[in-house]
Amino acid sequence: MELFHLHLLGNHDSDYKENKTLIVDPKKFNNRLYKRIYDMNPTVEIKEFPSTMSKFNRLCELNGIQPFEDRVNLGEIIGFMQDKYVCPQQEIKLANKLAMEKLLQEGINLRELAMEEYRSKNCPEIYSRLHSLFACDEKSLDFWLHQIRDNELDIFRIDVEDEPFHSSENLLPDESLSYGQKIEASRQYFHPRAKDLGTFYDEYLVQGKVLIKEKIGEARFEKKNR
Repeated sequence: MELFHLHLLGNHDSDYKENKTLIVDPKKFNNRLYKRIYDMNPTVEIKEFPSTMSKFNRLCELNGIQPFEDRVNLGEIIGFMQDKYVCPQQEIKLANKLAMEKLLQEGINLRELAMEEYRSKNCPEIYSRLHSLFACDEKSLDFWLHQIRDNELDIFRIDVEDEPFHSSENLLPDESLSYGQKIEASRQYFHPRAKDLGTFYDEYLVQGKVLIKEKIGEARFEKKNR
């Protein structure tokens, strides 16, 4: 089956070469979504906030607390900024931006963990979203290209040997739901109705043997996440 894969650079780039066969083994293959979930970290590097951290660490020393040398919890920095201390406006804006990014990513993480819990308990034979190669068909290519818009990516035409799992981005649980509700809502993604497929939002989960046929293009965007 011929599909298309949008490969975000920086993750096993050497595996994505024309005429190369890639084996997507669910016991070994962790995709970028998996890595984002399990690399989620509430801290930030202190070098991002030189002026604020100078004041913050002086306060720590006065209170007998070990100063931070590398990373610090973002919530502590924001709390400090909201107190009586004067901090540079650009550092306040950066802290708020990072907090928003982390909140958005946390929402995605909870959704994906809820979906994986539903899948593992109710339909373990269906491919995991965390251990599959994501792909799309030709009519969905433009949608996914503009949906991702994150960092640098190469676009490959691929040939999939094993039958992929076919669903739709429209069927993902709403991120505003509670965790328990997300689990229940995952059913519609893993058991899609025929009328919900065949749209621009379709996606495929691929495992097994994949032939990287050719690179058909590339896109370069400004990074969304730091």
